[in-house]
Amino acid sequence: MELGETVDQSMKNACLRQLIEKLPNYDKEYVKAMLTSCGGRNERKEEEQRQSETERQERIEIQRLVTERIRLETERQVEMQRMETERFEKERAYELENYELLTVE
Repeated sequence: MELGETVDQSMKNACLRQLIEKLPNYDKEYVKAMLTSCGGRNERKEEEQRQSETERQERIEIQRLVTERIRLETERQVEMQRMETERFEKERAYELENYELLTVE
């Protein structure tokens, strides 16, 4: 393993050296390019998986935010209804009080 090389890179390089030694009739650059593209597929697959996980996390976060917004909107509507009911009850009490005053006189 060379300095700064990860275990994965080291394993790929060792495989590449073995393949090149076993296939002397093939153009070494062609074999190297072929192996690199195969390794690239794995890396692309890993990247796609990471991206898929990121998108999944984003969807979860969006759903959480939507749920929170619905909850807040529901609370707001309940509070508005409570205030409307309270106002209506005060108006009704005021009207009743005025009616009683008028009937007493």
